[in-house]
Amino acid sequence: MLKMLLNLLATGLLVNVCVGGFWRMSFFRQTHAALERNVGHYAHFLAGEIGSPPDTAKALALASRYSLRITYHGPDGDWASGPGAAFPERNGHGTGSHLVPGDPGTRTGWSRHRFFVQVDHEGGRFTFATDLREMMDGHAGYLALLILLVSGVLACAWLAIRRLLTPLRGLTAAVERIRRGELGHQVPVCTRDELGDLARSFNAMSTGLQEMVRSREQLLLDVSHELRSPLTRIKLALEMGPEGMAKESIRDDVGEMEVMISEILETARLDSANGKLNLEPVDLEDLVSEAVADADLRAPGARLVAGGGGSAAGPMVKADRMRVRKVLANILDNAVKFSQGKDAPVEVRIETGTAGATVRVKDKGVGIPEDELPRLFEPFYRVDRSRSRETGGYGLGLSLCRRIMEAHGGSISISSRVGEGTEVSLVFPFDAPVGP
Repeated sequence: MLKMLLNLLATGLLVNVCVGGFWRMSFFRQTHAALERNVGHYAHFLAGEIGSPPDTAKALALASRYSLRITYHGPDGDWASGPGAAFPERNGHGTGSHLVPGDPGTRTGWSRHRFFVQVDHEGGRFTFATDLREMMDGHAGYLALLILLVSGVLACAWLAIRRLLTPLRGLTAAVERIRRGELGHQVPVCTRDELGDLARSFNAMSTGLQEMVRSREQLLLDVSHELRSPLTRIKLALEMGPEGMAKESIRDDVGEMEVMISEILETARLDSANGKLNLEPVDLEDLVSEAVADADLRAPGARLVAGGGGSAAGPMVKADRMRVRKVLANILDNAVKFSQGKDAPVEVRIETGTAGATVRVKDKGVGIPEDELPRLFEPFYRVDRSRSRETGGYGLGLSLCRRIMEAHGGSISISSRVGEGTEVSLVFPFDAPVGP
C-alpha cells in the first residue's frame, strides 16, 4: 500500500512538472520579454523619481512603500536604503543576469536570493531588489495552509487506497487458509468492480477444489469398500490352498492391501460424525512402552530412554487409546524399517512441559532429503518412489497420523538429515480442544 501511495505521489509530481513545463514553454516565454520591458520602464520611472544623485528621503519612502531594497552606484558615491542592501553590480551583475531586449541600459537577474533590476540613469546605476525571505514572511500563513491542504489530500488518498485494497487483504488471508487445507473457504464479495470479479472467481475456484478433493476421497472410499469382499475371498482361498512360497507372497500382498484399505477407511472415518474419538485418560508412558516393546522385536530394535521435564509418573493425556496406538506403531515401524543395517536402536523419549507432553522418536537411519520434508504428510506421497517390498506402504500412514494428531488437538513434525537419521515429534497438549 505504501508503494502504491508513493507511486501516486510520483505520478502527481510528474504531471505537475509536465504541466508547468508546458505552461512555461507556451505562455511564460511569450510574456517574459514584455514583462521585463515593463519592469525596466517602471525601474527607470523610479530612478527618475529618486534623481541622481539620489534624494535619500524619496528613496527611503519608495523602498518602504514597495518593500524594495534600493542601491545607487555613481560618480558621487554609493548609497543604499539599508544595511542589508546588495550591490550586485560589484559582482559581475549578479547570478544569471541579462540585458532586457530593446533596452541596453537595463539588466535583470538574481543575487543572494533576490530578484533585481538595474538601470543606468544620468551617469549613475540604480539597483531595485526584492528579498524572497521577506516575501515569504508575509505569506507564512498561506504556506501553512498549503501544507495543511496537501497533508489532508495525502491522508484522504491513504484512506482511499486502504479501502480499495481491503478485498485484496481478504483474498490474501483466504489464500493462506486454502494453503493450510481449508478447502471451500469463501471470501465476501463487497464490490462490483474488478476486485469483486476476482473475489467471485476465487470463490468459484475454492468450491471447485473442494468438490474435486471430495470426489477423489469418495472414490477412494468406495473402491476401498468394494475391495474388502474380494480380499476376504482371496484370504479364504489361500487358507485352503497348499503351502509354498507363492502362497506366502500372495498372503503378504493381501496383508499390504488390507493395511492400505484400513488407512483409507480410518481417514474417512475421522471426517465422519460417527468417527468421533473415544477420549479417555491415558498414561502416555504405558502406551509408548507397549509400542516400543512391539518394535523391539525387529532389528535394530527400539528402546525408551529417560525424557526431560517430567515427574516419576508418566504424563496423563486425554486421548483415544487405539488411535494413538496406531500412530505410535506407524512411526516406530517406519523408524525401524529405515534403520535396517544400523547397529543403533531407535530411541524414544517422552518430554513433559507445562502445556503438554511430547513423544520424540529418533532413528539413525538413511534420513530424508530436506526438500522432501514439506510433502511427507500428503496422501500417497513417498520419498521412496520404488514402493519396494523392503520399504512397503502406499504413502498413507503419515497422512493418517497427522489427521489423528490434529483430531486430538496436537501436532506431528519431522526433522531429518540425510545419512544421519530422522526425528519425529508428537505433541499431546493437556488442555487443548479436541475435534472429531
